[in-house]
Amino acid sequence: MINYIVNDINIHGNFIKAASIGCVATYEASRGRGHSSLLLKETMQLMIDEGVDFLYVSGERGLYIRNNIHKTGIIYKFLIDSANIKHIVSAN
Repeated sequence: MINYIVNDINIHGNFIKAASIGCVATYEASRGRGHSSLLLKETMQLMIDEGVDFLYVSGERGLYIRNNIHKTGIIYKFLIDSANIKHIVSAN
């Protein structure tokens, strides 16, 4: 099984379920036998069964392309630490 995380995301009061997967790997001697593709398909079906609306993946490997996962945009990463938290707290 491939590990994934599901988060509820609020977009202007509308909630969607978004899942993310990462670090999918196959031992070198077992590559080319379809193991990762099979596991990915099974994992994606589990997500559908759980009501996941959106999947984001941190990679652009052939495995994802073969399974209809395509690059659609970019991800922004933010760091909130003790030096900049005062700007967030004071905005509220």
